[in-house]
Amino acid sequence: MTESDLETRVEQLTRDLRRLASELPQVAAEHPDSARGRDFSAAARVLAEGVLGRLDGALANPSAGPARRLHHCYVVDRDLDSPEGELAGRVVDGCRALQASRVLGDGGFVDTYNFEKKLNGFRWRALVAAAGRGEHARTDLLAQLDRFEALAAAVLGADVAFRERSNGPAARARLTAAAQAMTAEIQALTA
Repeated sequence: MTESDLETRVEQLTRDLRRLASELPQVAAEHPDSARGRDFSAAARVLAEGVLGRLDGALANPSAGPARRLHHCYVVDRDLDSPEGELAGRVVDGCRALQASRVLGDGGFVDTYNFEKKLNGFRWRALVAAAGRGEHARTDLLAQLDRFEALAAAVLGADVAFRERSNGPAARARLTAAAQAMTAEIQALTA
């Protein structure tokens, strides 16, 4: 399923939820059992204020970071308000920092399109794992952070070597070695 298919499906589900939220008060008013009618009325209120309100809030705030706009991946703000969400936030921030590194942008050592795809996949897996919460999610996130730290160290080494590349043949040799280490870590990122 492509992202546009997901977006289409989410739009359809949102329309259906809005229709249901508008019909529930009428069903509640016409229901012969008053207790059941109150249940329908409460469900309509939760749907209108809670679910649809959160969706509208996410759509109305496009300046929010990517970790806060994941409604199409079934991850919402509340899912990331936890220690696991903080770990996932560190992954997201680290991904942004890596994408801004000079060696990746100007070095020509990696295919930036494929690297960005791998990094985005890594980021999404971290966010979805954080939404899962629990001990398994924390263990998974810590393992992802270890892999990410190894990648960040390799990119930092390559970035330093890239900045010093004009200091002679030894600096160029260090750059070559650092670029190879960085490439190996990028390959290991999705292995």
